[in-house]
Amino acid sequence: MKRHRLRNALRQARETAGLTQKEAAKKTYWSQSKLVRIETGVVPVSPSDVRAILHTYGVTDEELVDHLVQLADEARSEKLWDRFRDVHSGPALELFSMEESASSSFSFEPFLVPGLLQTEDYIRALVGMLGKSEKTIAKIVEGRLIRQKIMDGSRGQEFHYVIGEAALSLTVGDGDIMVSQIRHLQAMRRNPTVSISALPFSAGPYRALSNPFLVLQFNDPQLPDLLHQETSADESTTRADELTSDYLNQFIQMHDASLTGQDFDDFVDHLIDVHHRTA
Repeated sequence: MKRHRLRNALRQARETAGLTQKEAAKKTYWSQSKLVRIETGVVPVSPSDVRAILHTYGVTDEELVDHLVQLADEARSEKLWDRFRDVHSGPALELFSMEESASSSFSFEPFLVPGLLQTEDYIRALVGMLGKSEKTIAKIVEGRLIRQKIMDGSRGQEFHYVIGEAALSLTVGDGDIMVSQIRHLQAMRRNPTVSISALPFSAGPYRALSNPFLVLQFNDPQLPDLLHQETSADESTTRADELTSDYLNQFIQMHDASLTGQDFDDFVDHLIDVHHRTA
């Protein structure tokens, strides 16, 4: 979170100074690629570099300079997710570091139960199906359970989920695991900060139907909405306003076609019966 605040502040300071990235790099005697990596969060920036670049940009507010220098120092200690780099991609880790600070999230999952709603047995069975080692499985389970702590309601966040019928019908592990998983969804749906709906096959196709995505929104005006997408080959995050708005609109359309409330419970009760027969 602090890294994102810092990089946004540095980019705004450059733009206020009327400098392009190429011009700013020339003035600081940095390569343009270094500046780009700093502003996109690929690499951290040291407190001394922050002070130097703000001087170059003509920032004279010492209180602001001291605040951003301190932010750079504190950002270097944000290492919670660093130890999961061997089991998760860079975009995934960026998502994990941001989702705790979001005010609202909008998630669509066509084929699997969303990660924050998965039971521990479901997680183990799912990761095990991917042929991972026991050590990797344990680490992924640990990370996912850490992420799920944001669902406790203490932060006032809102969570909105649309889950495809395929995700609820697919047997992960065995029938007993799926029954427990679906009952967990029913229980979570009664949390006032959580909205869960099911998109049935009968709703027909939608543009985003083939890939899961997640949009995070923040109360902090310095943090634009974040879009996280997953495909069979890659993961990515972006803050492009037009693209993020498009996916939010797609989410709304799918939510409007989904089953909610008692209709959701009736729908998944039928799926529970199906999974009971496979247990």
